[in-house]
Amino acid sequence: MARKARELAEFVAGAAGPRVVWLMVPAAIVDKVLGELAAAPAKDDVIIDGGNSYYHDDLRRAKEMQRVGIHYVDVGTSGGVLGLERGFCS
Repeated sequence: MARKARELAEFVAGAAGPRVVWLMVPAAIVDKVLGELAAAPAKDDVIIDGGNSYYHDDLRRAKEMQRVGIHYVDVGTSGGVLGLERGFCS
């Protein structure tokens, strides 16, 4: 079931695990958002990074999330969230 929340803490508190979270945020803040989501991890949660993160960063993040039982998937979108404005693959 999809649900909305104004704050990550509200989402984390209100969603039953295992949760599936699809992130579409700029690469510069992925670690910050992951830190907030992983503050209350549920085993077997899945986090999907749909932004335009550097793949070396995603390899590191996957290892970090694995340590707390979270599955991390990188499905980067060419151009990231700004692709529409700046052009894809820019």
